[in-house]
Amino acid sequence: MRRRSLHFRRDGGTDERNNLRLVQSECHRQHHAGDGKRTV
Repeated sequence: MRRRSLHFRRDGGTDERNNLRLVQSECHRQHHAGDGKRTV
């Protein structure tokens, strides 16, 4: 599992619990790779 911010820090988000969610590692990798295979 990976921690993911709902709102990125660069956009004013924080590392507070209400701005975080857990996603599966493979989904997180796909999201950052931009390969379009996300299911989350």
